[in-house]
Amino acid sequence: MITLFDSKFIFLKPRKVAGTSFEIALSSFASINSIITPISTDDELIRNQLGFLGAQNFLTKPSEIDLSKNTQFSYKKFPRFQLPLKFWNHMSAKNVKKNLGGVIWSNAFKISIVRNPYDMAVSMFFFENKHIDNWTSEAFNQWCIKNSALFSLNRKQYLIDGQEVINFYIRFESFQEDILKLEARFSELTGLYHLFQKIKAKASFRPQEADTKYLFESASEAYTIISQACAFEIEKFSYKCF
Repeated sequence: MITLFDSKFIFLKPRKVAGTSFEIALSSFASINSIITPISTDDELIRNQLGFLGAQNFLTKPSEIDLSKNTQFSYKKFPRFQLPLKFWNHMSAKNVKKNLGGVIWSNAFKISIVRNPYDMAVSMFFFENKHIDNWTSEAFNQWCIKNSALFSLNRKQYLIDGQEVINFYIRFESFQEDILKLEARFSELTGLYHLFQKIKAKASFRPQEADTKYLFESASEAYTIISQACAFEIEKFSYKCF
């Protein structure tokens, strides 16, 4: 999650949409007052090597901590930080609005990334099963059944209480076209796509021959699960399985 206060611009980061690469590129346009949430150590190293601002302004200030409330969960979930997180990676739109405040949220231009949910499910399968050898359609189907809760997570970046909050979507399938549209709207982001296309965070574990159509051939339960969990994205962007 990144907030560029100078541009009144908020990026809400979903999962498995090349969000980290985009986030690193966007960091190059941040200033010292921007909010940049932490990413993995390896990805943070990429950002540092490029000379971009890293994670900053994401912790709860000591003056903001209500000592009457139990904040143990924050320390437990994020043990490498000395203070509870106020902003974090893959933060829901609802929590961003709450922690930024309604006025800042309402006046900001909110963007996110969307991807064909069926293709995203295949990407998730290989990311979570990096060393799998027998990646049959049946194995994929069973994995989707066991991990059905994963597929609705990205809705938290797009919706608050069922209401859409994103002003502009970058489609995974047309990064260049959509990022250039964003640059046209925000001249201060000129060069964003040029940076993005050079950054490769979170290497893919998906074999080139792992075709979405093949994986779904004998995965009717998986198809139903994803169709229901991602109904918003499928309907809004007319996504199809194959």
